[in-house]
Amino acid sequence: MYREMSFKEAYLNFWRKAFVMKGRARRKEYWIPVLVHILLSFVLNIIMGLVDSNMGNNPQQLGSATQIMQGITGLILLIPNFTVGARRLQDININGWVNLVPVGVSLVCLAAILFSVVKSAMDPGAIITTSLIALAVLLVMAIVFKVLYLLDGTRGTNKYGENPKGR
Repeated sequence: MYREMSFKEAYLNFWRKAFVMKGRARRKEYWIPVLVHILLSFVLNIIMGLVDSNMGNNPQQLGSATQIMQGITGLILLIPNFTVGARRLQDININGWVNLVPVGVSLVCLAAILFSVVKSAMDPGAIITTSLIALAVLLVMAIVFKVLYLLDGTRGTNKYGENPKGR
């Protein structure tokens, strides 16, 4: 039987299952926290930007209150974001560990850019080219994963568990 999930329940599940890789997550369980975190990030950035301005700091400057808050928030959300993404992939019958692909691709792109900077210190064109290629790769990968997260889950039970919708 189909079971409706409230906005609040979807968000609370994000935290209740923060360290759970097993099972499946509905689209709502993935996208509601994404929306909430984007909105919270927007509000926090405004507040921290005001704090930085009042302290005479540039919010873009490394070590500013804004940058520190973004770093702390990113660390807090790192594991729960990974696990909900993994469970979302498992809902469409894809192994949750595939969620590590963006991490690996990001590290390869970063390494390529750093190598380009070191190797071509006198050639800014090479650095720009490498950076644009890395950006294109990351953009395509982000689109692919967002599309995967949008797909409807497998009906019925799959190898990762019961259908979270109850169908």
